[in-house]
Amino acid sequence: MAKEYYSCKYCDKILKSEKAFIEHYCEGRKRHDKLSTITGQIAFHIYQRWVKIQSARTVDYDNFKLSRYFHAFCRFAKYYKAIKGLEDLDNFLYMMITKRIYPTNWMDSRVIAYYFAELEKVNPKEKIEKTCKNILKICESYECEPVDFYNQVEFHIMIEFIRVHKLSPWILLNSKRFFSWLESLSEYEQDAMDAFIDVDQWTKVFKKDPKSKQFAIDCCNALAI
Repeated sequence: MAKEYYSCKYCDKILKSEKAFIEHYCEGRKRHDKLSTITGQIAFHIYQRWVKIQSARTVDYDNFKLSRYFHAFCRFAKYYKAIKGLEDLDNFLYMMITKRIYPTNWMDSRVIAYYFAELEKVNPKEKIEKTCKNILKICESYECEPVDFYNQVEFHIMIEFIRVHKLSPWILLNSKRFFSWLESLSEYEQDAMDAFIDVDQWTKVFKKDPKSKQFAIDCCNALAI
């Protein structure tokens, strides 16, 4: 009687026993399983965009599973998911490509700091408009109206949105409800917020650009925030 063998469809390895087959967990299987998670799907989406921007070609799951950058994209996807997405993914990818920064280095703190520093160079009007759009998106996810924005978003989430430039001080510091919300925070939370937003410095910025300040105020009034 011929001995039965078991073949792994992910790496083609031949296993001599059912026990060995069950316990076998190769890199191909790990990557396949990873792709079935939310983080894996986000990683694949980012990989698709990265390839598309560079060469305009399309890729599938098999291309991604065989990529030498598979784990790098998964690590970045985990971060991307935690911060609920970047302000503009394609802009980030284009920047990484033009600067020849490979996916293995995207989680380097210096790379992240560089990206956010570049975001600061955007003109005030664009920052204001993007913040307003982000507030509407956030409210949609929380199923609330903009007027309840500050009451619905948790403090640590608010801090993270500010840190990753989804919420600009151009809007926050010209929002009456923002200051009311600040007063409700604990002393520790207020200190944490001060570390992210230097009110005195921003007051000087507003004085130098009264037109943008008024635009921000008008946007806050329109959103009832």
